[in-house]
Amino acid sequence: MISNIVTLILLAIITFTFVSLMVRSITNGITPTPTQLSVKQEVVRQVKPYHPSTVADFGAGWGTMAFAFAKEFQSAKVYAYETSFIPFIYMKGMVRLRGFSNVVVIKEDFFTAPPDQFDLIYCYLYTKAMRELSITLSDYRGVVISNTFSLPGIPPSSSVHVSSWNTTTPIYIYLKNH
Repeated sequence: MISNIVTLILLAIITFTFVSLMVRSITNGITPTPTQLSVKQEVVRQVKPYHPSTVADFGAGWGTMAFAFAKEFQSAKVYAYETSFIPFIYMKGMVRLRGFSNVVVIKEDFFTAPPDQFDLIYCYLYTKAMRELSITLSDYRGVVISNTFSLPGIPPSSSVHVSSWNTTTPIYIYLKNH
């Protein structure tokens, strides 16, 4: 009897998790996707010269980059924006478990955040969101690092390509009026 109840509870949790991820993925237009290790390392390397004190991870997903920034720039405040419930809860848990006092996890659409409050904005989004972000960042004066997708209509200051798995991933660096 107890094992049946436990089984039902586990199935309910798994179903809720799956449905939550699917619904939010459809709504957002993309699934929460972790950044590959080689890409994460290169992004951190590209960011180091800027010594950011405030970093935003727009569409933080599972927090791969937010946690990497928090570890590398321990005096910086890192704001991780994520609208999907399960990755949001995961990040909140990881902040507590790993003791990241410099990470703020926000369950909110990053388009509601005034970009000028950040020295550096990191994003790993998708084409439609990047089009909207191009408009949002038109007056932004800081550094933008984008994984895979460029900001349409805005030429990057530089870019690097990272070999990962069986492909090459572009990283775009924008110095907006910097």
